[in-house]
Amino acid sequence: MICAVDSLRPGNSAGPGRDRNGVTIQLQGPGVKDKRSLQVSGIEPFHLKEIKQLNNEFPLGVDLILGGNDCQVACIPRSAAIAWEVVD
Repeated sequence: MICAVDSLRPGNSAGPGRDRNGVTIQLQGPGVKDKRSLQVSGIEPFHLKEIKQLNNEFPLGVDLILGGNDCQVACIPRSAAIAWEVVD
């Protein structure tokens, strides 16, 4: 699945550079080295919930490709465990 988002960058929700009105996605598991976080603006949490449900029956599921207006790209394999936090 390919999703266009407003902005995308590595990191977490802490610190002065965080995006407001976005989502911090935490990733871990097969296909993700260590634990990683992404700050994403322009994706709705219910989309992440749907993707997580689709990926519950691995190896079935979908890989997620996020493309930001800022020319950043992130590819999240279906094997990754995702969690998220809404940043207001």
